[in-house]
Amino acid sequence: MKAQFAIALLLTAGVTYGQRGNDDTGEAMALQREFYLKMAKSVKVEIECPLGELDIRSQQQGPLAVLDLKNSLQNFEYRVTYTESNQKGELKVGGSGEGSVGMEFKSISDYKKLFGIGESMERENRWRVMLKEADDLPYDLDFEIGLGDADVELGRMAIEQLKFNCGLSDATLELKAPNPVRMRRLEVDNGMGAFEGVMLGNANFEDMKVSVGMGAATLDLRGKYTGDADIKVDVGMGSITLKVPADMDIRVNVNASPFSSISLEGLNQEGKTTYRSKNYGSGRHTLDFNINVGMGSVEMELVDDTR
Repeated sequence: MKAQFAIALLLTAGVTYGQRGNDDTGEAMALQREFYLKMAKSVKVEIECPLGELDIRSQQQGPLAVLDLKNSLQNFEYRVTYTESNQKGELKVGGSGEGSVGMEFKSISDYKKLFGIGESMERENRWRVMLKEADDLPYDLDFEIGLGDADVELGRMAIEQLKFNCGLSDATLELKAPNPVRMRRLEVDNGMGAFEGVMLGNANFEDMKVSVGMGAATLDLRGKYTGDADIKVDVGMGSITLKVPADMDIRVNVNASPFSSISLEGLNQEGKTTYRSKNYGSGRHTLDFNINVGMGSVEMELVDDTR
């Protein structure tokens, strides 16, 4: 006998909770919200989507954030808040199952059991988020998706820090236009999924850290840099391809195990573990790589920086 379901939405003081009880109907729960700036001069955004599809875009006009969330999962609760304090805004978008506290996620089946989607993967969780872009509104962004697909395009947002954790998902991060401010840190953590970064040089980062566990990643580092950058790459048993602008000065230090595979196209080896681009010293800026590899593979290729 099918269980009854209940939907409860509480909209008060910028806080939204939406919860679904156990049901077998597959009917969807939808949540749409808009948030507006009041006195905030900078904004921190945390988006944590444990399972499903996450789509994030920027827009030049309109509210600070527009949320369009929809799911047909069992035992799922939205958690959405926006607050301002000392001219700083903080937007949090998340959700979890009732049994998530203390539960360890070791496999895809763990996610299935938590959200009641069975073996068919027919149920869905789709999140669409629009964020306002403005040169004078700096962001600190923290995005996380557990199992599913993520498509993030950040346009011309002013971003001071960006973290992207894509666990078991297929994820794309694209920056089509240059960041108008210098980003302190760009961090990507890819566990067992597939990550693609497009025009990441437009992030205009000072420091970048990329971790790949057992998954695969492709990083297109073309874009507009206004200074030198340090890039740390850690690869366990996965693989990473680095597409690096040929008109930059490239310096690489590699710490690799005997079981790894390393290919650094277009670089000259200068020491046991150090490499440099052939015309080092004549480029626009320097990209300084520190690469650590266990049993995985790293491939670097120099590409024309055409946009």
